[in-house]
Amino acid sequence: MTNKSSNGEMELLDRVSRLGERAEKLSDTIEQLVRKAAVNRRLIITIVIGFLLDIALTITLTFVVNNQNRNTERIDSLTQQLQQEQTIQKVKALCPLYQLFINVDSPKARDFSRQQVIAQGGDPSIVDKEWTVIYDSYNSLSCKDFVTKVH
Repeated sequence: MTNKSSNGEMELLDRVSRLGERAEKLSDTIEQLVRKAAVNRRLIITIVIGFLLDIALTITLTFVVNNQNRNTERIDSLTQQLQQEQTIQKVKALCPLYQLFINVDSPKARDFSRQQVIAQGGDPSIVDKEWTVIYDSYNSLSCKDFVTKVH
């Protein structure tokens, strides 16, 4: 009987030993899974943070673009107002004034102006330069489009 019980004990010890090895492998596998789960949790947290940052940046960019569009519309509106005011100034003030000067321009008027400049000790060629400035200003403002010459 001793042999039988020794064989049974040996078999039992062998099974216990194999069971211990399997438990050790299982424990190692569980440790690896725990480490991988921790890494996965960190990766998931990183992805969630990245996603939240992406949403925040998208919302911020939407506000920036929206504000830029509103500013562009305001600038366009102001530019149109300024253009309108410049046109009004041309039509109501500058062009009629230049037209008055041009209407009085004649060889006789220029001679008279030259004589006055000479009497004051100035250079008579300045009169022609002044008329050139008047005509250049009249043309650069496109006054022909706004005022007709009246004699």
